Amino acid sequence: MRKIILLKLIILVALISVNFAQKNDDVAKQLEGKWKTVSVIYDGKPVKIEGMFVSTEIEFKDGKFKTWANGKEYFGDYKLDSTKDPMWIDVAYDANTAQPFRGTSFRGLFKVEDDKLIIVTNVQRRPKKLAAESTSLNMLVEYERIKEESSEQ
Repeated sequence: MRKIILLKLIILVALISVNFAQKNDDVAKQLEGKWKTVSVIYDGKPVKIEGMFVSTEIEFKDGKFKTWANGKEYFGDYKLDSTKDPMWIDVAYDANTAQPFRGTSFRGLFKVEDDKLIIVTNVQRRPKKLAAESTSLNMLVEYERIKEESSEQ
């Protein structure tokens, strides 16, 4: 009897693990591609998109990201956890990327719906919600998907 219960428990854990991996893969596919910055709010106040190291575009692919700000390219790795609500994203800038982000990391939250992406980060801790209220020190960035132009004529 104990062996049967243990076997059922092992199967249940395996099914949960497969479901988690599948959901993360589905969300990662939704996130893949290039995104243009539409708006930025930091600590409850709108921020000018050009300047102040605010990215104008970001691209996600295969656990890697690239972003552009002030004419420079920055890059690194990202990890997702789609089992959380809101979902989690962890961003780690590469040790070889340009300053001021070289070797830094951010923990954040995100939501992706069709062609709209919202990411909220905080340099000190993971935000608790998808918002950048006054005194939170959160940065909320809203992106719009950049659609690839078709090569067909």
